[in-house]
Amino acid sequence: ILNLGRDVAILLNPRGLPEYLRPIDYWNLDRAYDHLKHMYPYNMGKAPPLQYDENPYFSKQQQKPPQPPPQPPEPPQQQKPPSPPQSPPQPPSPPPKPPREKQPAAPAPVETKQDPFAELRGLTGLAPVKKQVETVANLEKVNQARRKAGLPVPERSNHLVFTGNPGTGKTTVARIIGRIYRDLGVLKKGHCTEVSRVDLVAEYIGQTAPKVAEAVEQALDGVLFIDEAYSLISSDSNNDFGIEAVTALLKFMEDYRDRLVVIAAGYREEMQGFVDSNPGLKSRFKTFIDFPDYEPSDLMEIFRGLCARNGMELTGKAPPKLKKTIHALYTGRGKGFGNGRAVRNLFEVCMERQATRLAEAHDVGIEDLKQLAAADIPGPEEVRT
Repeated sequence: ILNLGRDVAILLNPRGLPEYLRPIDYWNLDRAYDHLKHMYPYNMGKAPPLQYDENPYFSKQQQKPPQPPPQPPEPPQQQKPPSPPQSPPQPPSPPPKPPREKQPAAPAPVETKQDPFAELRGLTGLAPVKKQVETVANLEKVNQARRKAGLPVPERSNHLVFTGNPGTGKTTVARIIGRIYRDLGVLKKGHCTEVSRVDLVAEYIGQTAPKVAEAVEQALDGVLFIDEAYSLISSDSNNDFGIEAVTALLKFMEDYRDRLVVIAAGYREEMQGFVDSNPGLKSRFKTFIDFPDYEPSDLMEIFRGLCARNGMELTGKAPPKLKKTIHALYTGRGKGFGNGRAVRNLFEVCMERQATRLAEAHDVGIEDLKQLAAADIPGPEEVRT
């Protein structure tokens, strides 16, 4: 028992031993045994005393005079048989707690879902886009009905290509399509993950495929929207890894064709060249939806919507001057015309001009803060398109 206690104490509590026993080795076990007997005499029985003069870690002031040798043990006396152990008295059991009143279950959160078709129809302009999106949805409904009836369903790809200038609502429509596919059962979640070249292409070898995998993982059961997708193959550098990103994307589109919808967006000519650059892209992107530029009346409606959301109103001769500015922006537009983005820039310039005008006034009321006057409407040359 003493040997076992010595070894267990050494192994379980090495930090309690003097430094000369670290690291532990069996050459020092005898000295550890003597040390433990000195520190814990109640655990060691009648063991020989520790010889302090042999231990260099004890000073001379701590040394004790030698003790006489131990007396021989007395003959063992006949002991009475031990009585059976008595169980300790049990504490009285606590009184029973009164039953808890059943709490009413918390009401489930109500999910407010707007009809994606109603949101699509409520968008400004984009009449041909709305018609084509509804056609895609109707085709999916018919295919599901054929599937339930046991009829053959022709294979088709749900991936889409959006073409058009910036600011024509491509990202907004992509989000709506995700919700439409969710309601039709094509996708489980229907969320939209928006990425561009910088999110897919790395600068060093071996890092592009993991970036594509990360983007696809975030978009699973939803829509992966790639803005300016043509930029993946437009670089002339020999060290560009855009082609590697396209290859990895095609692999994931095949592996997760039932869980992923990819929408690639960009300018018309560039996107056609992007799809034609790879047979895999051409076989998967078969549906093109073109987003035309907004008409001047649509741009005017977008501007009024911005005023309503920001608590502003056009007063006096501001509406005709605004209409003239928007018409000039539309007729002078070129490739890359910002459409809705240009209208937002126009609204910001109007707010800046209003702030300059009111800063020079002495008495400014609430109505003044809410009004855009003709002096606040800039000419087309002051607006970034």
